[in-house]
Amino acid sequence: LERLQANLTKVGHLLGCSDIKRIEIELAAYGEAMLSLGYLKKYYFDIFLEPFHVFLSYLMELEKNKKLHAEVYCLYAVIKSLRSHLKDSMSAVEEVLRTFDQKAVSVWEQATPAEFLSVRKLILESHDHLASILCGWGARVGAWNTQMEAKRLMSPSVQAAFIIHNINPGIDKLPTGQSLRLLVHK
Repeated sequence: LERLQANLTKVGHLLGCSDIKRIEIELAAYGEAMLSLGYLKKYYFDIFLEPFHVFLSYLMELEKNKKLHAEVYCLYAVIKSLRSHLKDSMSAVEEVLRTFDQKAVSVWEQATPAEFLSVRKLILESHDHLASILCGWGARVGAWNTQMEAKRLMSPSVQAAFIIHNINPGIDKLPTGQSLRLLVHK
């Protein structure tokens, strides 16, 4: 019981409060964000990374197809834009996930209220941004993979049409890798 009281006092100090209910609420919010970040990290590295690379290689192949670019209006610009956005987003996601790993460990080692609140705020503010990138791209790459597995995207021209009409729309609404980096490194 004494050890529990000492730990609660230490956590209360980190949170800048001594009210047990407030400590519970603050830790629950932090814990939920960390759990969700753990899920996003697992999703990215264990599930999404390989399909991301496969899709990226398809984009690079289509980007090289000069005959197809002559047939399909604006294909080159769309593919170049998608490829750039995707590479930047995924690079930022990896960078941010590594940053969170380092900060999540260091916050307990340094144990200052300012550091804890700073890391907590960073995680809570960045979480939705990170999830939006992964969900937005995950849905697009998942749709692509579903169509490829069903053998509906056999020819380059059908693949190009799918990219233009199903992958590209709304891409400008997704957060960018740069906006995620700015949020995390401010």
